[in-house]
Amino acid sequence: MNHSLERRALYHLLRQHWLSGVTIDVEPWQVEDYRNLKTADLFKQLSSFAIHLEKKTFTGHADECDSPEDLSEALIGDLTLSAKEEDQIYLIVFELWRRLMSEKPSPSIFCDELDFQIFLRDSEQNADPAPLQTALSNFLEVLQNNIDAGMDSKEAFTRLSCYCANDVESFLFDYISDQIDQDNDLYAHELIDAFTPYVEDEKWLKLLRAQLLNRSNAKAAQHLFSELVEEYREEHDFEFNLTLLAFMAQKENNPLFLQFAAYLKHMLEREEDFQDILLICEEFATHSQNPQQAQTIHSILEKRSQRDLEEDFDKSDPDLALLFTALGL
Repeated sequence: MNHSLERRALYHLLRQHWLSGVTIDVEPWQVEDYRNLKTADLFKQLSSFAIHLEKKTFTGHADECDSPEDLSEALIGDLTLSAKEEDQIYLIVFELWRRLMSEKPSPSIFCDELDFQIFLRDSEQNADPAPLQTALSNFLEVLQNNIDAGMDSKEAFTRLSCYCANDVESFLFDYISDQIDQDNDLYAHELIDAFTPYVEDEKWLKLLRAQLLNRSNAKAAQHLFSELVEEYREEHDFEFNLTLLAFMAQKENNPLFLQFAAYLKHMLEREEDFQDILLICEEFATHSQNPQQAQTIHSILEKRSQRDLEEDFDKSDPDLALLFTALGL
């Protein structure tokens, strides 16, 4: 999704890019880890902008505001500052609010915590799943509060996601997939049920529901896979269709897999698309205990291993015909 991000999320995203080694021109304050600064140092930084506070006066001002955004605006008041200086003040105020006003969180605070926990998970800095689970629970609570206030469920999700540096929908798919891989089926079910009414693109969570169902009722899961194929066929979303095909590959001798693979060959545009299909078909052949078929597909992959993945794919390429001959199509 490409919704415009709120200010704290923008700086979180900037710091993520900077930490990942992306070459960007930044000033130290823009990528500072404010969580690691002492509270006294935060107040000292505010003083450099002629905003003189300590804990008691800060909380007194904060009690009169609904969010760190409101408080930052109130503290800046009539001060003559550049846009960068105002942003620096905001980041300091935001961190002070997070620490000193824990009983009065705002959407940006909840979402910043979710971003932080996602960062820890992605960088493998925290093995404890509880903080991330709590952050997701709080995110859901804010969503429900917006629904109770009369907002449409999908509008509420879109609006709240603007406070997150991460693409929440993409994260949810990856995170729930991980829960399934770790056999945390109950929690995966809970997350799918909780978030499906809110997300903009429901098909990804429906796909995970089918994957879960496949563990307990393969026949019902096949029916659900078929429904997904028909429901979203006209969208021509190759990434989704490829993921759907990969899930189908996990069931041996699946006739639906072969039908869908034949359908997808018309959507191939780049070399990478074709090699992705080859990898999935090789997995299908392996699951179906057809070593000759798997070897033929593996040979095609090896032959094309040095090709530029971004180059256009020619649908008259003889390797495409060879693949489908190997599959018996």
